[in-house]
Amino acid sequence: MKEVLENITVEKLLSLQDPSDYEVMLYLNTSNELKGHKAEDFLNIEYGRVIKIRQFLEEITLDGLINMFEWVYSLEKKELLKLRVKDFYPAFNHIITETNRLVKAEEHLSEEDHTWKEAGGERMAKYGVLGVLVALGQQFGIPPFEVEKWSYGKVFTLLRWNKEYNEVVEKYRRIKSRT
Repeated sequence: MKEVLENITVEKLLSLQDPSDYEVMLYLNTSNELKGHKAEDFLNIEYGRVIKIRQFLEEITLDGLINMFEWVYSLEKKELLKLRVKDFYPAFNHIITETNRLVKAEEHLSEEDHTWKEAGGERMAKYGVLGVLVALGQQFGIPPFEVEKWSYGKVFTLLRWNKEYNEVVEKYRRIKSRT
């Protein structure tokens, strides 16, 4: 039966009423190559697209899969649907792995700030990434949604720099106030 599982197409998999029997394929290794297409480094993908990939992974749809594979592997819809499941899942697992890696890095970057929490900062969570877009847009004098077009790596590096800079400035202010 495994051979049958490996050889069905993505189109067939998506048409199944209950694809749960096929979930065993999720345990395949990851691969950043797919039928001659090398995966784009997630740090080079537009910030807005990486955010959308994360959303697509929360609720997988055909349109979401098509967009993810186009952005990451430069694969068109017809190519995606004709892929065999055994080729699809390692590439899909790569997308999941890379997305999880970015989430961990972001979590490390946004370690809990008790002052922010005391001030009610968690109220801003409902706006998602808008805070990032607005803050960087203000910093560089551009509309917030232009930031979405920047690479994920650029946005992440700027956020990291801003965080560390603000921590140094705050520490400097405290030291200076003691003298």
